[in-house]
Amino acid sequence: MKLKKLMQSAKIPILIIGIIITVFSVFSYFFSFQITLNKHISLLTNLVYNIFYQLDFCKEHNIASLFMSFMFLLLAHGFFILSTADNEKLKLAPQKRGLAKLISIILLYLAVDEVLNVKIILGNYIENITGVFNNSFAHGQDLAWLILYIPVASLGLMIFNSVISKLVKSIKTKKRKRLAGRYFRTTIIFIIAYFSLMMLAIYIALLDQPIVIFFYLTEFVKLISIISASSLLLKISENYNI
Repeated sequence: MKLKKLMQSAKIPILIIGIIITVFSVFSYFFSFQITLNKHISLLTNLVYNIFYQLDFCKEHNIASLFMSFMFLLLAHGFFILSTADNEKLKLAPQKRGLAKLISIILLYLAVDEVLNVKIILGNYIENITGVFNNSFAHGQDLAWLILYIPVASLGLMIFNSVISKLVKSIKTKKRKRLAGRYFRTTIIFIIAYFSLMMLAIYIALLDQPIVIFFYLTEFVKLISIISASSLLLKISENYNI
């Protein structure tokens, strides 16, 4: 199946599921804790709690995390197609194709990370070895992985910009070029916003203040950036017919 057909068929389901997960995550943030305070939980209440849990993008090993993993897999597949597509269509230099493959590998890792929480394991290891965040509210909040990820994410953004900006600038149709440029900028802005919010969460945690709200905000921002990136790939695939 062509990338264009794949992205077109996935567009509406992605938006619908994304909205559902966002809505239930908001419900989960406000109501899940109150449900657990009940001493006697009825079958219906327990069912509602489990639905909240499964569709909460801040919880682990649930439907929401599988959806995020699927999205990363879809993006990884898209960038792999870009790296191997007909050169007469894309006119990407071999170096750019190599960078597109690298992005695909990174996205594949992120897909695995969504399911297995590799970053949390790495973060705990870093925290145990270095003692960072000891004697602060940030200790045990699963934030140490940012020490490793932020430099990698900065490099990844530069690679992403290098590959995609060339493809967006070469789009001939003005409407598609404008839309692709908008999705391109939105993706970059929200990725930067994601890590900025995580850094702010560390700062707030070091002040011994609760940071749960930041986890929900960052996951929402991450979801927006992923959906925007998938829309960007759709516009590129439509323009180059790949």
